[in-house]
Amino acid sequence: MKQLLSMNCLLLMGICSFLAGSAQRAAIKPDQLDTYEIKLQPAINDAKGILPFNSIKIIDARFDTSKVGFATIYEQSFSKLIVKNGLQETAVPFLNEYYTQNFHLTDSRNLVIVVKTLWLHQINISDKAGKKFIDRQSLDDRQVNEVVAKFETYIEQNNYYQALYRIDTAFATDGKFYKVADELLLLPFYLAVNKTMNADLTGFLAQRQKLSLEAVYQYNASRFNLPCFETDKLARGVYMTFHDFINGKPTYENFTIEKGKLSDELYIEQNGNKVLLTDCWGFCDGSDNYIKLGFSLYPFYKQGNTYELWGSHHITHTFNRSNAGARSPAEVLLMGASFNKNRTKNYLRPMQINMETGKAY
Repeated sequence: MKQLLSMNCLLLMGICSFLAGSAQRAAIKPDQLDTYEIKLQPAINDAKGILPFNSIKIIDARFDTSKVGFATIYEQSFSKLIVKNGLQETAVPFLNEYYTQNFHLTDSRNLVIVVKTLWLHQINISDKAGKKFIDRQSLDDRQVNEVVAKFETYIEQNNYYQALYRIDTAFATDGKFYKVADELLLLPFYLAVNKTMNADLTGFLAQRQKLSLEAVYQYNASRFNLPCFETDKLARGVYMTFHDFINGKPTYENFTIEKGKLSDELYIEQNGNKVLLTDCWGFCDGSDNYIKLGFSLYPFYKQGNTYELWGSHHITHTFNRSNAGARSPAEVLLMGASFNKNRTKNYLRPMQINMETGKAY
């Protein structure tokens, strides 16, 4: 009986170690990382269709226009990804050269792509599946290169703009990041342009309102008018949702953080009692802001019209070689393996908060 109790305690300690989370801080903020410049390489366009316009324009309306993502280059440390001279100034001449043979040269219209989101990073398969802890040697830990994009497109003619459609998508690919970065960045643009190939827009545009360029800019700039950007210090409290956070409306103002050997626990006060809160978007302690990812809490920092952090969506764990045949962490413990905090770890990476969804990527 004593042996069984002892084994159960060991199992409980092992499982708790998966839930270990701490408000971890890195030496530098993500935006202070060294930069890696993505260069758009000349490409061959074999598309045979005709585009119903004679040029392409881009309006960069992202919350942060200073970079296009974070990634590990050449299997070394993380870098901040940039496009020399800016996305708008670099992508416009590239796309117009790329589609030269497809433009309808006698058409007076232009395609305008408004970039709302464009983010390149490396992501674990487990993150896509929403898993909160994974095996270091499993397929769940395999990384792919991904671009997340959200565009709105317009047809511009005679200084008026008419809305076409939206692009809200993600593309993923394997391989070394530095070998695929430029192609990955361009894939959403190819999708946006190719969607109009051989299209007859006359009837479609007849039903669309005509807007001025100022109206288009004002519409996109309105996204930045969030209460959370109006102050450097948010109201102290727990924010149950991202909507609560951006509007500066905490649900619980009174809370405490208890730091244990294995985890940080967030307690709120209800009816005079301490209640463990297991699900929330984040909190502000009156000085710093924190977001909850997976089982852990991470401080985040304002950058441009968004926020950045060092964080992870999951906890990674490994096994002793002698127990490689075990199918789960619990089985490892039951087989007598020593499973301690040195074998569970949050592998932190630089991330940015998507200010439309509240998710960190």
